[in-house]
Amino acid sequence: MRLDPLLYAHPLTGAVMPVTTDLLSETYLAPTADAWDIGGALADPTAPWAESLQIAPTETQGAVERALRGVMQATPGLDPAAVTPDRLPPSRAKRHLQALRDVWANTGTLPEDLSVIRHVLSCTADQAAAPLPVLDIGDDPLATPAEAALAAQLCRHHGSAPSARLAAWRASQPQGAAAGALSHVQRNLLCGAPAVARDGTLGFFALRDSLAEAQFAAALARRMLEDGRAALASDIALLVPETPTRLAHLAEAFADQGVPLSGLPEAAGLRDLAGELATLALRCLRPPAPAMALASLAVLPLMPWPAATGAALARDLMRGNYKPKAADLLQDKAATVWEALRTGATTGAQLAFKLGLLAESLTAPPGLEPARSAAQGLLRRLQASVGDGAPDWQALSRLATLSAPAAPLSLRLLDGVSLLPASDLPWRGARHLIVTGFAAGDYPSGVPTSPFFLDSEVALIGDTLGLHLPSREAALRRGLALFARQIGAASDSATFLCPQRDGMGRPLTPPMTLSLIARLLEGGEKWLVQDLTALPPISWPTAHRSVPPLPAPAAPLPEGGMIHLGRRDLLRLHEDETGRAKPQSPSRLETLLVSPLAWFLGETDATDIPWAPEALDIMLAGTLAHHVLEHVFAPDAALPDPADLPGLTETHLAQGIARHAPFLAAAEWQLERETLRREALRAAQVWHGILSENGARILKNEFRLEGNAHGIDIRGRADCILHLGDGQLVIVDHKKSGSTRRRMRMRAGWDLQIGLYRAMLARPIRAEGDGLDLVAGQEPAIAYHLLNDGTVLSSGLDPASGGRVEGVEGDISAKAVALLQTRLAEVGGGSLRLNGTEDEAAFGKTAALTAYALDASPLLRRFMVEGLSVSLGDDDEEEAP
Repeated sequence: MRLDPLLYAHPLTGAVMPVTTDLLSETYLAPTADAWDIGGALADPTAPWAESLQIAPTETQGAVERALRGVMQATPGLDPAAVTPDRLPPSRAKRHLQALRDVWANTGTLPEDLSVIRHVLSCTADQAAAPLPVLDIGDDPLATPAEAALAAQLCRHHGSAPSARLAAWRASQPQGAAAGALSHVQRNLLCGAPAVARDGTLGFFALRDSLAEAQFAAALARRMLEDGRAALASDIALLVPETPTRLAHLAEAFADQGVPLSGLPEAAGLRDLAGELATLALRCLRPPAPAMALASLAVLPLMPWPAATGAALARDLMRGNYKPKAADLLQDKAATVWEALRTGATTGAQLAFKLGLLAESLTAPPGLEPARSAAQGLLRRLQASVGDGAPDWQALSRLATLSAPAAPLSLRLLDGVSLLPASDLPWRGARHLIVTGFAAGDYPSGVPTSPFFLDSEVALIGDTLGLHLPSREAALRRGLALFARQIGAASDSATFLCPQRDGMGRPLTPPMTLSLIARLLEGGEKWLVQDLTALPPISWPTAHRSVPPLPAPAAPLPEGGMIHLGRRDLLRLHEDETGRAKPQSPSRLETLLVSPLAWFLGETDATDIPWAPEALDIMLAGTLAHHVLEHVFAPDAALPDPADLPGLTETHLAQGIARHAPFLAAAEWQLERETLRREALRAAQVWHGILSENGARILKNEFRLEGNAHGIDIRGRADCILHLGDGQLVIVDHKKSGSTRRRMRMRAGWDLQIGLYRAMLARPIRAEGDGLDLVAGQEPAIAYHLLNDGTVLSSGLDPASGGRVEGVEGDISAKAVALLQTRLAEVGGGSLRLNGTEDEAAFGKTAALTAYALDASPLLRRFMVEGLSVSLGDDDEEEAP
């Protein structure tokens, strides 16, 4: 792609302007081209992108379009006949190039801009409606063959502009600095030269992020105008990576300083709500519906429910609840629409009906009436395109392609600090240039790897066919040449602002061009970039003022970590209509044991809900393994034949996925499903052996266990009750973990769950069908089945030696229960103990307990008391030495 635009001089006014596609179309009366849509040509099952197209059709089509466009521009006549992959040796490059050429030949169309260029290349000089004398600024080594052919054709048709016009244009372009380190860098950045002394024409400052950059840049511009270095605001220019956040920071900072900016967008880009809604609706209606797509659709302002209801639906979904409780708030048509989206469509008739239902149900908040009309029109077009039989999801996705927000026009003022996009040549020069965002990823911008051709394959194609495709090396050369031209816009000074962190707080590294600059200056990179926060304010290049420090918090974190919330009983935050406190679960009480603040955030629904796609984590893997074991080994039934276990496991795993994790049924999760199947089968085979060895019979699976213990009601669920061959009853919990840490915890007396089960069984709260009749009047043993290594750890059982059941002697819950009683007394009195910075290590070392509760919210570590450690012995809590 050429660096300098193709320019022409108007024959009457002499104005120099770029040759645009619209200008060429009007001058050569180009016919309206057919829309460029290659989607229908991508369905070849032998194409190299076939598998990717099934998983990510939109992204795959985009990648093919980019690669094919590169192939097109590599041909001087924009003709697929010029692409001859048959001459290549058998290779990946040949297969990819052949597939791209076939798509081009089969569609027979070009993108709109290239279609105009091909039309111009086919015309004669007398077909031009107006003269376009081209400025002869020399050949551009970065131009594609198609661009070079166009320039040559225009020269043949219209000739070159007069030399006087060319000279006048050259004189109007930035000339760079006449002397100093800046001049040396401008002229030698890409070729190298001896190092020169640093001077005031170059400055490099490290600032925290884009906000600090914007504030510094505005203050620096203000100082330049005040001290006379800049007579006008237009003497200053900002080179800016155009991200919305950075532009917003600059607009605010310069407005605060009273310095006008020239080149800011006149308005924010318009969001394509219609395309967004249609794209999300199709993704949701194609089962299985991703939770994130459903959540994103729920919060769109055009949906037929209040914004608060949409937010509640999204929160429930992102918590992993595929049947959100908030859906109970929906009524009438809103409830119908939600159920239609959630259940998906498997036939064309179902899909057409549901698209029509959604279209007629959309609402329009004030100001969004045009967006609703556009969305309804797009949904109706999709409905009409569905057809009979199974839906063609790929074709429909192409029709609903989400468009990027339209780039708003920039408002360029004569007198204002020039805003120069980092992706383009400067539109005017300046005396002083401020380069913002000078970090890796910009200057030059990152060059993505092509999924079609490595640079070595590009070189092979060029050497063999004379076809010069885009490459990473060529893109890097263009990026460096562009940067050299950009810093050449300054005649007096250039100041580079180097952000140290991005918007998420992640550290940034310097760009490669910093090293190119540093090699031209004495001292190299050492001390070249100055950390502004390490410099005394008197030496800052901007004005400054002291901000009084924030007052100390009225209530600093207490040294002992105890805070009092002024409420009598935090265990009664939720009560039923009879005034009974909501029962606690064993897992919630384990959270209370480790972190009372994490427990309180959970009780008040203030935990963190990350907005992220579904993931197969250890909790979900455990849930699916539980489902398989529960259904493969039915209560009061003979053990299945070992030969039947593979089939039973596969069947019940599929059912578990449909119930608990529908997203895992998608094609892209095939590898994970196979891993889950192997692990579930291994667990089932081991459990079958354990049951056989002990003559065990399953009396009940997944049963409710509720009781009153330690002054509160506790409700949970146990996985199964076993009746052993010797008559002993055992309550078993399956755990998706190994036995090593669990054994250590039990021996140390820190296993809370078994202690809670025993206490609940001592004072049960009965319910119809709860299964506790099976253990009435008995004291069952309690055991863990650790799925990762097939071990069973039991308490209250005397297992036979040599088997896979291992007994752990002693009171395995004593210390955990003691600490829980302390915690219950604290929260019952309206107090919470904050965690100390040493708690996590203490729980891991003494109790063999991984403190997962501390990861429930970023607030937990923010409110840790420095140096405090929970005492897990007999002593009171005290600061760690």
